[in-house]
Amino acid sequence: MTLRNLCKARRSSPPGSFCPHLPLPAPRPPQPFLLTIALDVAVGLQHVHSKGVVHGDVTASNVLLQALPSRPQGCVAKVAGECRTRQ
Repeated sequence: MTLRNLCKARRSSPPGSFCPHLPLPAPRPPQPFLLTIALDVAVGLQHVHSKGVVHGDVTASNVLLQALPSRPQGCVAKVAGECRTRQ
């Protein structure tokens, strides 16, 4: 599930469908959740950049959420999409 799809689908889904600690039906995820997702994305991009790779198209559609009940927000964000090496 992408972050973009989560924001759309969570309005009509039962509680706990995607990330169990995310309350429904708020129009958008709470700020602490979004900040944690932003940190996940930043750490992921830092890793690929350290390997000489550039993503080039980071959008909410390219941020995938994977359920991970051990984390406070119930999921982890991962960046997907096409990458290229730095020129």
